[in-house]
Amino acid sequence: MSTIQLIVDGVTVYSTPGVVVPPVVVPPTPGPATPPPPPPPAAGTVSGGDLGPEGTLTHVNFLSEQVVYFPLPTAPTVGHKSITVKVGETTGTAPGSFIEICASRTPGAIDPTAGANYQGSYIQNDNEMVCFLDLGQFTPAQLAARSYASTPKDQGPWYLNVKVKYPTPGPGGFDERVITWGDGPY
Repeated sequence: MSTIQLIVDGVTVYSTPGVVVPPVVVPPTPGPATPPPPPPPAAGTVSGGDLGPEGTLTHVNFLSEQVVYFPLPTAPTVGHKSITVKVGETTGTAPGSFIEICASRTPGAIDPTAGANYQGSYIQNDNEMVCFLDLGQFTPAQLAARSYASTPKDQGPWYLNVKVKYPTPGPGGFDERVITWGDGPY
């Protein structure tokens, strides 16, 4: 009895005469997982455009309970894994405002259950959120324990969503805020 040697794509398959060996189809190796595209903006929200380069002061006028969203910047200084986004007051800030900030994959979403990716405050100035774009050695739980938002850029795009609620408008008939961003602590 003789043996037939069959080589397919570098794999040797042995068979005896008269035995049919069915071909083996090997599926291609999947590449890295790609996150699904972000959902459409939440109803009634407004795009604030781009926050610009690091350090740019972006002035935004809010109607009460209006949500304005911005793409979260993804380019900290080389060597940094995080950015800090700050929402501050101006002379046009409405007194007694409640500010909500949420980092989310959904543009315009304000989710108080989002852990460290959400902040709500009556503090009128210097509301800041540290967003980790590269988790590095940290887990999302470790970041949340430090009140840092988990926003890995490879799972984005991410959006900074800001909502202001006020009892009476500021001097211009709305609430004016200034938003800026820079390198985070890591």
